[in-house]
Amino acid sequence: MVEKVINNPKVARYGFYHEGEEIELENDIRAQEITATDKALELMPFKIKEGKMPENEKEVALEKWALDYLDKGKKIGDKVELNNKEYKQREFSIIS
Repeated sequence: MVEKVINNPKVARYGFYHEGEEIELENDIRAQEITATDKALELMPFKIKEGKMPENEKEVALEKWALDYLDKGKKIGDKVELNNKEYKQREFSIIS
């Protein structure tokens, strides 16, 4: 399937995007881990307003609303702990 998209002359641009596990932030509030290639990000409406895109698995980019649920007062450069089924509890650096 991927090869068909990549080799299709009618497809000018493409990228790859994956939705990971949901992460519970609070009661009934969930976020979802998203992994995307640079090409996919160019095609999506997501834009970084402050900071940069994550470059490794220990960095995280968060939307403003999610940061408010995690811990009031957290900002770019701070560390945050997130829980999910795979990692249990894991610390990330907030970079955007």
